[in-house]
Amino acid sequence: MNDTKPKDPRKQTGASGEQLAKTFLESKGYRCLHQNWSMGRGDIDLIMDCEKTLVFVEVKTRSALVPIEDMGPSKKQVSHLFELAERYLEKFPPQGEVRFDLVFVTNRIGRAEILHLEHGLSC
Repeated sequence: MNDTKPKDPRKQTGASGEQLAKTFLESKGYRCLHQNWSMGRGDIDLIMDCEKTLVFVEVKTRSALVPIEDMGPSKKQVSHLFELAERYLEKFPPQGEVRFDLVFVTNRIGRAEILHLEHGLSC
């Protein structure tokens, strides 16, 4: 008998999208410092370094065609991301600038579309 729970398809979609976003950003010269960094409740999807700029990245993934305006994070999610980023910056003071990016991933079987918005999130 198999006692393992089936994986939540939304979590699988999200994890797949985060990996695609990470690979995409690395191909643009970014270096991944942390993936799914957590301190308490919630996590930051990706924390990257790009030419001495610390970049906090929120990844939004969908497996179907969804208008971008329907994919964005809620105000509550953005607020929580900023709180986590504050905790991260207290623990790891930045050496340069800090930026918040947003990456949209539409992941259909055999084909992914990625849209990267630098400075995509603001206070």
